[in-house]
Amino acid sequence: LGIVAAPVSAASPKDPTTLTATALTPDATIVGTKSESGQAAQTDPALVGRTDSTPINVIIKYDFDATASYAGGVAGLAPTSPQVTGKKLKDNRGAVDAYESYAKGKAGRISAAVRNSVPSAQIKKTFSTAYGGVTARIPANSVAALLKVQGVVAIQSDTLNQTQDDNTTFIGAQAVWPSLGGS
Repeated sequence: LGIVAAPVSAASPKDPTTLTATALTPDATIVGTKSESGQAAQTDPALVGRTDSTPINVIIKYDFDATASYAGGVAGLAPTSPQVTGKKLKDNRGAVDAYESYAKGKAGRISAAVRNSVPSAQIKKTFSTAYGGVTARIPANSVAALLKVQGVVAIQSDTLNQTQDDNTTFIGAQAVWPSLGGS
């Protein structure tokens, strides 16, 4: 049994799927983002290189597309994205249920690898329908280690952002408040 391998190159160094191996060996592993949303996700630069162990809340993007954006590509699983199928998720139950099962299984395996790499990581919630990842609480200095876990494609800050505009006038709340006894 023989394996023939040629040098690998790619046209664009910015392409996240770029393979940089010049020779393949039996023990070589090439890891690259495979999902469409995984290719688009970016790690928050403020998280990279932190050396303190302060617990931080993050969103970890896993290497699978959310059900709402899955356009196909996994053998045996039909697309579920309404943009591709022309159907609402609720009107495409068979394909959606099959892909959700796949996504939850994949998320479970990646989460186990995350916990193995960073035992103190607390996985909070999995988002398979609309994001393709999890929320977690991790030590700040573990970001680099987590980015090396197969299936993790990006780590982003999970922060609560408040709007800067007062929308009470827009929705007419100021006109209603006096009738309810408020100012």
